[in-house]
Amino acid sequence: MPIIFNSGDVDNLSDRQWELVDGSIAFYRECAGIIRDGVSYRYGPEVLSYAHPEGYQIVVCVAGNRAMVVVHTFEYSGKIRENVPVLGGFRLADCWGIKT
Repeated sequence: MPIIFNSGDVDNLSDRQWELVDGSIAFYRECAGIIRDGVSYRYGPEVLSYAHPEGYQIVVCVAGNRAMVVVHTFEYSGKIRENVPVLGGFRLADCWGIKT
């Protein structure tokens, strides 16, 4: 079932939606230092239309000995794993995603 959040009034969120909000905030707090201090690199095909993006984009943000990878897909049915840049010396510590 897709999860859809609307901006504005949040008084009527379900318990599951609140779990997702709380989990998202906790994950952001874990990544905040990387976002603040890191250097970002974008991988993926050229964006031809911001109104109707296609394909994927991968953003890798590196701060010291920590890195964060964000993957977005847009009407993309291919495999992403082959397109994620190899980050030697890093291990996956956590993963957060909401599939809609």
